[in-house]
Amino acid sequence: MANFGFRGSENAPDTYVAITPNNSTLLKGFKELFVVTAGNLELGSVNGGTTSAFAVPAGAHIPFGAGYVRTGTTSTVVGIG
Repeated sequence: MANFGFRGSENAPDTYVAITPNNSTLLKGFKELFVVTAGNLELGSVNGGTTSAFAVPAGAHIPFGAGYVRTGTTSTVVGIG
């Protein structure tokens, strides 16, 4: 079983949500994004002013507090909260 860096149930996530890339839906309340399938990940800032795109491998954990997962995203991503 994978550890994912959590010790016991104390800081373990309690929410897993499939993310559908969308340019207008602000996502918040997640501790991180988990990349299920490799591809491109395009993130937008909370205020919508900055967008960053980069290649991500399957299994990557991306710290994420709030922002946008833009429609340019080709990887499959799950929000962990």
